[in-house]
Amino acid sequence: PWLVDILFDAQTSGGLLISVPSSKVEALLERLRKRGVEAALIGEVTQEHRGEIEVRP
Repeated sequence: PWLVDILFDAQTSGGLLISVPSSKVEALLERLRKRGVEAALIGEVTQEHRGEIEVRP
C-alpha cells in the first residue's frame, strides 16, 4: 500500500482520514454517523494538479 503522512496535530489524537470514491461518500457518512462517529467530507482528490496536496485552514 502507498501511504503519505499529510498532517500531524496532537489535538486530534485518534483522528482518522478516510479516502473513498465520491460515489460512496454519503453511504459511508451515514453509516459512521449511525454508529455515533462524528464524520464530515473535507475535500476531494482530483487530477488537476497531480502529485500536489493543498491544505487549507
